[in-house]
Amino acid sequence: MSEVQLELFPALGGDCILISFEEIDYRILIDGGYRETFSNALASALKALKTRGKGIDLLVVTHVDNDHIMGIIGLFQALKIQEIEIEIREIWYNGYRHLFTDSKQAASPVLEKSLRDEIRKIDFDDREAQQGKEIGYSQGETLARLLAYAWENVWNKKFGGKAACCQKESVSVELLSKQLSVKLLNPSCLELQALESQWNAFRRKKCLPLKNGDSVVYEHCFERFLTNADSSVTNQSSITFMLTYVASVKTYQLLFLGDASAERCLERLGDWKNIKFDCIKLPHHGSKNNITENTLSQLQAEYLLFSTDGRKFGHPDWEVVEAAIHAEHCNSLVFNYGGCHAVGRIRKEYPNIEVLAGQRGYFKLEL
Repeated sequence: MSEVQLELFPALGGDCILISFEEIDYRILIDGGYRETFSNALASALKALKTRGKGIDLLVVTHVDNDHIMGIIGLFQALKIQEIEIEIREIWYNGYRHLFTDSKQAASPVLEKSLRDEIRKIDFDDREAQQGKEIGYSQGETLARLLAYAWENVWNKKFGGKAACCQKESVSVELLSKQLSVKLLNPSCLELQALESQWNAFRRKKCLPLKNGDSVVYEHCFERFLTNADSSVTNQSSITFMLTYVASVKTYQLLFLGDASAERCLERLGDWKNIKFDCIKLPHHGSKNNITENTLSQLQAEYLLFSTDGRKFGHPDWEVVEAAIHAEHCNSLVFNYGGCHAVGRIRKEYPNIEVLAGQRGYFKLEL
């Protein structure tokens, strides 16, 4: 049996990854893709875990982007009505309550009404609504509201209920004594301040008070704002980390870069050029805006993971794919969608390069 299993679920242009460490009986779920990712794939996988008496030890919601968060909202809606039952022991997700340091005051009924009115004006792209990818705000279901319902005590628990973030360097977090740990690489205060700045600009534009209110309506408005905010800011606020697993045979090191800047995250890791990663989930589905060819040329990795069907924004960018192909110390490229445009092109132009590709968006990697 393999020491580490990674399952990439069909998240279209997004992320949904389940990591299982069977020997230590520990599982980490990273993001949930779209709603259909949950309903068509993730739900059945979680039900299967439940029948084995297993749960999710850590859920990481990297950032508020439709292709990362909607499936997680679907999960917690299903948990709320007991359509699915599985224990989630810790959640890392930076919501409104974690991001602002000023004191929050109770919002008046008039202010809450104005906030609700602004929420209704923020509409989703019609194409996404038609595809069933809308986040479901008409029912008032934001992730923050769902978590406050029954999971508040495990929300950012390792960070004392505050933001999951680091400073100039990574922050080490022990998950399981002596065997499993995390180095948190992003966001830092810098990225969270940029997020706050955009939130304040939104409120000025809408003539809303700049004082932060202590109300679930504020959380609701903030999360809805984020799904339509400048993606360059929300992506850079992604929770990213390196996992280190000390197994009986060897030590595994796995890097998950969300939609953030690879260079910024690696800089906080320090000695990254000397680390032989077992796998790296490339940032932002292989976008050239999130990792440079120079960085790829210096990485050492057994597997580079591309989580995308290749349709949204044409990810991965060919410059990134080709840099990965030519990276001297990167061995295999993994795509969860075999039909991704990059897979066919690699096999045609570089027939000697090992490409591992999934079927219908699902791929299981065993380390």
